[in-house]
Amino acid sequence: MDATQRISWIAPAPREQSSVPSWIAPALVEAPRDEAADLARLHEVQSLPPAAVAVVEMREQIDAKDLEAMRARIASLEESLRDRVADLAGVRERILADAAPEVARLAVAIAERVVGASAREHPEIVRSWIAEGLATLGAKGAVIVRVSPAIASMLPAETAARVEVDAALRELDCVVESDVSRVEVGARTRVDAIAEHIGVDREGA
Repeated sequence: MDATQRISWIAPAPREQSSVPSWIAPALVEAPRDEAADLARLHEVQSLPPAAVAVVEMREQIDAKDLEAMRARIASLEESLRDRVADLAGVRERILADAAPEVARLAVAIAERVVGASAREHPEIVRSWIAEGLATLGAKGAVIVRVSPAIASMLPAETAARVEVDAALRELDCVVESDVSRVEVGARTRVDAIAEHIGVDREGA
């Protein structure tokens, strides 16, 4: 055996170049890692509570047709809800419309109580009413102030105008009149103005 032959069996033969493309090689190397990740995900799902597993399975079982049917059902329910809301709004408006007259009458009744209580507690309010009536009539002849007995007790002994007590007047009624004109300035007049402003008919009240 010559020297060349002796060296040939010692040195390994050169490896043939791999025929696998270079872009496939990384995938071959990474494949075990992907499989490990899949096993990890499987283990994670298996470790979920039964209820959670059921939810996952349910989601997987819903196909596109079922999903479309669910969307249509939701849209129908939303439309029905909008109709109900509109109906409730109509009912509310009708209730408010029906209750409005009663609420207005209640407001007038409260105003009547407030005006009366204020006039009884503060006689100067009544005197301001009389002054207002006198200013309205001005100096148009002889002026007479006719008042109820209750108002007469609120006035000073001496007044700038002639005062007559009229028992026919209501408790807080007061009338300022001259030969040519007449002005009602009592509590009733104030309350009537409030009632007229909010559309309440107090005729005969």
